[in-house]
Amino acid sequence: MWGWEPRELAEYHYDDDGRVTGVTTHREPEFDTEQVTLLIAHMRARADIGPHGQPMTEATDPAANPAAEGGWHYEAAENGVTDYAQLALNEASDAYFAKWGERMTPAQKAAKRFHVFRVMDD
Repeated sequence: MWGWEPRELAEYHYDDDGRVTGVTTHREPEFDTEQVTLLIAHMRARADIGPHGQPMTEATDPAANPAAEGGWHYEAAENGVTDYAQLALNEASDAYFAKWGERMTPAQKAAKRFHVFRVMDD
């Protein structure tokens, strides 16, 4: 990860006259057992996160029901935040479909994807 590559060592095989007859390459593993364990745990934790940023195992737990005794509940921020990257995508999508949408089938519209990238202001 982070650009690291496993080390490779070449072992040359020679005949009785000193000529190379073959090469065996030994490569160290890309991930050791600890790294694999951490990666799997990270992937499981990320897979559990819902669209609201909370673990689904907690968000769907009966103890999260505000009517439940002794549990907990969630509160949303009163004045949410603006995702400016999503806003740029929404505006690009709206402009595109306003111009070209009538010419497109529903399947074409559903398949259209927009990408956002960061641009530094002058």
